[in-house]
Amino acid sequence: MIPLDSFVGQSADGKMVPIIPGGNSIPLTFSNRKEYVERAIEYRLHEMDRQVAAVREGMSWIVPVPLLSLLTARQLEQMVCGLPEISVEVLKKVVRYREVDEQQQLVQWFWQTLEEFSNEERVLFMRFVSGRSRL
Repeated sequence: MIPLDSFVGQSADGKMVPIIPGGNSIPLTFSNRKEYVERAIEYRLHEMDRQVAAVREGMSWIVPVPLLSLLTARQLEQMVCGLPEISVEVLKKVVRYREVDEQQQLVQWFWQTLEEFSNEERVLFMRFVSGRSRL
């Protein structure tokens, strides 16, 4: 619970922080409650500005900033993280065989088993063999 006795608020990481400089020593009263709410909202809206700017700068090294505005959030997520659905057909296209032939019975059983998996099971399989849960 947030103590409402001074101009402090809870940050995204759960710590109590002054929402304005010196907020610890400014008592919250009925007469300044509206200012407190405005400052708390302002703090919350901007508490991640530096982190967002750093992510944006890093992304701009890979994807030109003007292009980012053309993408939906879902498209950007798919470009960065990959598809959430593990397609066996896509896996078949990208797999490389060593010391086995794709026509061997063991390989056929492998693909049959993978096709019978739910997507959740395929995600767990991908995480096990590659350390990634998406394609």
